[in-house]
Amino acid sequence: MAESFASFVSTYYWVIIWAIVCVAALVAEVASDALVAIWFLPGAVIDFFVALFSPLHWGFQLMIFVLLSVISLVVSRIVIRKIQKNKAEYSKTNTDLLIGKKAIVTEDIDNISEKGAVKINGLEWSARSLNQQPIEKDRIVLVQSIEGVKLIVTELEETK
Repeated sequence: MAESFASFVSTYYWVIIWAIVCVAALVAEVASDALVAIWFLPGAVIDFFVALFSPLHWGFQLMIFVLLSVISLVVSRIVIRKIQKNKAEYSKTNTDLLIGKKAIVTEDIDNISEKGAVKINGLEWSARSLNQQPIEKDRIVLVQSIEGVKLIVTELEETK
């Protein structure tokens, strides 16, 4: 029995090695919440079958493993970056949605004294004038940008 096991191991040594690498990569990937070992899986799976059906030298199997792992890493990084870039373009924050909206001045806006507030969507925000000109209470303004926690606004011709 021991002889047959030893014979099996010596015959299928690299098949066993690649199977262990496959299982280890899967376990590491499942155990983590990030991509940590997925890139090794394609090379290990291909090498498992190469070792099983081909007498290819272990050095060539190792080259295949490294090459496929690097290709998997590069391709996955390209795909993930495209996904993240597209996601960033389409997911504005709540504050970004205020830009271009109208608001009502609830406290005179004066950049020199660093005072002023507007009400937009039922919330009061600190505000500053884009063109440095004071804006009186009850005027309607347009939100141009956001700097920190202050809305940067320009006065519209219409009033409340």
